[in-house]
Amino acid sequence: MIKGFVTLAVGDDRYYRLAANLLLSYRHHVTERKPFAIVADRENEWTALFDKVVILPQPSHSYMDKIELLAHPAFDRNVFIDADCLVYRDINSLLDECTEGVTLYGSAYPLSDNQGGWYTQDNLCEYKERVDCSINSHGGIMFYCDDEKTRLIYDDCKKIASHYADFHFSMFEKPADEPIIALAMAVHHCMPIDRVTHYDIYGFFPTFRDYRLNVAKGLFSYTFDGKRWIENAKICHWQNYTTTTPVYLHEIDRLKYGDGILSSLLFVWRKLQFLYGKNVGRLKSLFSKNY
Repeated sequence: MIKGFVTLAVGDDRYYRLAANLLLSYRHHVTERKPFAIVADRENEWTALFDKVVILPQPSHSYMDKIELLAHPAFDRNVFIDADCLVYRDINSLLDECTEGVTLYGSAYPLSDNQGGWYTQDNLCEYKERVDCSINSHGGIMFYCDDEKTRLIYDDCKKIASHYADFHFSMFEKPADEPIIALAMAVHHCMPIDRVTHYDIYGFFPTFRDYRLNVAKGLFSYTFDGKRWIENAKICHWQNYTTTTPVYLHEIDRLKYGDGILSSLLFVWRKLQFLYGKNVGRLKSLFSKNY
């Protein structure tokens, strides 16, 4: 049985660069490298870095491509991580969370509460008699197996997606992978992994109030309220829109050049670029002229 990690990149090159950064951070921290695959729409210089490449036959360049992961498992047991994440500690123990079917980090609530999960008992359509809880979940990390239950969940994901509006998902008016996968999981009695007891697995940048970050040293600690610190967290989910910020780019410089003067100088330069944009670009061109 082969267990491994998986990420996804389709479309613009920037997503491939993010995936390569994720891979670099993983390899920086583990003592034993496990197979790491990329699911993609083409092969290129970034996919060549991975241990395995899975090409999607008909990529949609939308949330549906994440659902397609379930139909194209790279390994017998898979841990998917969004490309806009970075790894801060050894995460190989996550491979043991893959047991059967599909699961995510999140919470399950009684259907009778009609609150907390992504769906309610009033809008379950054909699944009304098959679901006994409402799930909310985080789709940035997903565990799935190459087995019959995963294939059944995939089939139901496709059905749910084709009638998305009928389910009136909470928080997701526009189609998204998280509520679709959560409902399909519930149909097949795959429960989420309790998020509350796993705050040290991942955190979202920049939703925490305070943080300490240094990917080169394996430092990622954060707090929600300025009081209770979550120490030694393993994965920072940067969320796509923050991956152009100086803080994220500084972490990548630390991985590539070490935590020394070069990465520090680059950080200052990146902050200037971020703050002053085109003006700094003009200044850079002046300094680069050959007089």
